[in-house]
Amino acid sequence: MRDEIDDLPKLPSGWIWTKLGEVASDPQYGWTTSAIADGELPLLRTTDITPGRVDWASVPFCKDEPPDIGKYLLHDGDIVISRAGSVGYSYLVKNPPKSVFASYLIRF
Repeated sequence: MRDEIDDLPKLPSGWIWTKLGEVASDPQYGWTTSAIADGELPLLRTTDITPGRVDWASVPFCKDEPPDIGKYLLHDGDIVISRAGSVGYSYLVKNPPKSVFASYLIRF
């Protein structure tokens, strides 16, 4: 990895460059369902993370909730990355409401 980081920007003292796979759990695709305006369970989508922040008041809801909600619930510290549309956009989840993430996002 040494050769790979030689061209990267210098980091603050005490920080190191690493790969996501070395510090994160296995990737997981989100829940596949349509988004609807009103509902009970918010569905975080790629379009909700592209501004770099999430306005939870504007996040739509799941048309169909997953049978195992716990498998898709977002947690503080999760990283979601878009795998379609705006590929590569990422978001570090901070204190989310009870919500799940959509299938075009990958969670680490």
